[in-house]
Amino acid sequence: MSARTLGMSLLVLLCALRAGADEPERRARAHYEAGRALYTLGDYEQALHEFVAGYQLSARPEFLLNAGQALRRLERLDEAEAMFEKYLKETPPNDAKRAQVGELLEELKHHRAEVRPPPPAVAPVAPAPPPFVATPSPLPDRRSFARRQWWIFPVGAVVLAGAAVGLYFALRPGVDCSATPLGCLDASHAQR
Repeated sequence: MSARTLGMSLLVLLCALRAGADEPERRARAHYEAGRALYTLGDYEQALHEFVAGYQLSARPEFLLNAGQALRRLERLDEAEAMFEKYLKETPPNDAKRAQVGELLEELKHHRAEVRPPPPAVAPVAPAPPPFVATPSPLPDRRSFARRQWWIFPVGAVVLAGAAVGLYFALRPGVDCSATPLGCLDASHAQR
């Protein structure tokens, strides 16, 4: 096998691997979008399944945060707490959402302490306020602006071309028929 054939084979293999590597990300994003839609509709059980499926394809901590939110809405507080703790383990210390997740964990612990039955000698406790509700956090869009808004460039070119043609006809000087030796042969110029 020649070096050129070997090089081309490696290039084709690398391209195939690259295309295959993007597929799990696309499927994970589809699970994420489906999970967000289901969460918005109030179907927290199905949203949870979508977030977990997305996390299995792409181990992004955002899936854990969203799954934890769905578990909170399902009143599965122990599992929600585990999801939030796993999120904190997997995110870097400078993550913007770490403080919010820390607050959610404290609320869960406080809520669980209030939900447990009090000892018989203590007076009943007032009902706990409703838990904090946060919507699932969006995944960052990894596509560039040009790939998402490709249609802006051709439309902008057509608009600019139309404006240039309009300006040309609006600003061109009128034709003086008396200055030409044959006069104006076109009736439209003679009317000016």
